Amino acid sequence: MAKKVTMTISGEMILIEYYGENFPLHPQEWKDYHSFWQEDYVRFHFQTDIGTLTIYDGNYDLTLLWGEPVHRIEKLYHQLLTDPIPVMVYGDERFQEAYRTENGQTKNLYLEHVCNVCKEAYEVLFKQINQKERNT
Repeated sequence: MAKKVTMTISGEMILIEYYGENFPLHPQEWKDYHSFWQEDYVRFHFQTDIGTLTIYDGNYDLTLLWGEPVHRIEKLYHQLLTDPIPVMVYGDERFQEAYRTENGQTKNLYLEHVCNVCKEAYEVLFKQINQKERNT
């Protein structure tokens, strides 16, 4: 479960930050260095003008670059939940440990974690936006 999900929009950049319920795992290191390394934290950085997406997962210290132009978060969300491997341009070698199941789905421990976080962050943001609209 998310402790906190934030979204910042600045020009052509959208930054979504997911702080898991165990954040910070290392309170003293966080206090001293503000390092996301090995933390329950994931960052989704969209550049909508050129359609790039970079995902950083602090828990596993993984970064991946999405290869298909991303101009709408809904499209990304759908692709992450269906078959994300073909559209990755760059990813840590651990992403290459993926395999296909009998029904054609791509499976990978690290990618599943990123997909689950994306799904949860998307749902939290969707609820926050709907709540704001109801209150206005």
